[in-house]
Amino acid sequence: MKRDSLNRLGSLVLIVVASITTVSCTEDDPAAEGTGPGQCTDRVDNDGDGLVDCVDPGCASGPDCAADGGTADSATPRDGGASPTCEQLCGKLFECVFPFYGSVDECVVACDMDAADALAQSATCGATLGDFNTCLAGLACVDFRTHLERAGGAFACRVEEDEFTAACFDDRPATEQHLCADSCAKTGFCTAADRIEKFNCTQSCINKFRTTESLDGEACRSAFQGTRECIIGLSCPGFNDWSDENGDPYPCNAEDDEVRSLCVESRDLVGYR
Repeated sequence: MKRDSLNRLGSLVLIVVASITTVSCTEDDPAAEGTGPGQCTDRVDNDGDGLVDCVDPGCASGPDCAADGGTADSATPRDGGASPTCEQLCGKLFECVFPFYGSVDECVVACDMDAADALAQSATCGATLGDFNTCLAGLACVDFRTHLERAGGAFACRVEEDEFTAACFDDRPATEQHLCADSCAKTGFCTAADRIEKFNCTQSCINKFRTTESLDGEACRSAFQGTRECIIGLSCPGFNDWSDENGDPYPCNAEDDEVRSLCVESRDLVGYR
């Protein structure tokens, strides 16, 4: 059975069209975005118009989104505009790899929300993610793909990525920061997963390190690290065989078995995948 990729715990923005009927999004319409508690911060397209949270007109002027009344939970322009960096980065993704998101606009929404989450953690975290995304957006396609694939050891924007992970996850060792960033990139490149959400994917992986260590101790944490180290070195066909548990043994089977054996309390909570 195919397991969820490790970064799926990070929140991916999925645009779900709930009805083919046009929905009116006025404040008088009970189905409009922002009419229910928490609808402007839940990352859900509540009214089915293809716009999520603060980019929806029903939320844009509300207290969660207004420039003078909102909180620091978003780095996106509060008038519904998009970050130029996210627009450039999403354009690069569609140009150089292949589109996972339904449109560049949908990708930009996910990128902007990821930036908002990083900024909510700290100003430095948000700023370093912005520098990292700017670096990626400026790459030639061959360098952009190499960055995602992690095939050659050295790749562009590593310095900016290291500064981002150090600023956002400074309570964990640099080894874990690197492994999480590397495995997020490899997962995105090989499975067309959410390759834009750098902060949330890395945070999900870091949280797994925290949980395995706190519930099952160092032996479990080390086993989880071993699985990350193994999968980063796989080609995409090998990575997908690991993800599907295809083969007997399948790639990194031994490392997975270590996690199954040692991570008794945390395994079901974080999933060794």
